Amino acid sequence: MKLAAAIAGTLPVAAVTLPAAAQEQVANPLAQLPSMGLSLALVLALIVAAAWLLRRSPWGALARASGQLKIVATLPLGPKERLVLVEAGGQRVLLGVGPAGIFPIHQPATEAADAARPAAAPVDFGHLLEERR
Repeated sequence: MKLAAAIAGTLPVAAVTLPAAAQEQVANPLAQLPSMGLSLALVLALIVAAAWLLRRSPWGALARASGQLKIVATLPLGPKERLVLVEAGGQRVLLGVGPAGIFPIHQPATEAADAARPAAAPVDFGHLLEERR
């Protein structure tokens, strides 16, 4: 222990100096501004590209499918044309989508759909309240 203390006491302490490039960066922080701006632009471009890819992917369609309007199926017919089966409010509608616009192709008759459903019996709320008492 005494030997280690004696050696440590006799060694000169080297002065800590920064390299010339580091001293210049510390002296002029505005020199880093173009590099930081380029890095920020790159990160923003990556975020925009990721959002665009997510919109085009099936995962993005799953996120948009929640709610009253759902895309049930899609059939591409050409580079810009496709058939889309959409469910809105319990009804399905077949739509043609193309460069000229969106056109309904087939919509089932609402009367036929209503006739297929059994009619709900009217509820007598007064009778239900008397049963609860």
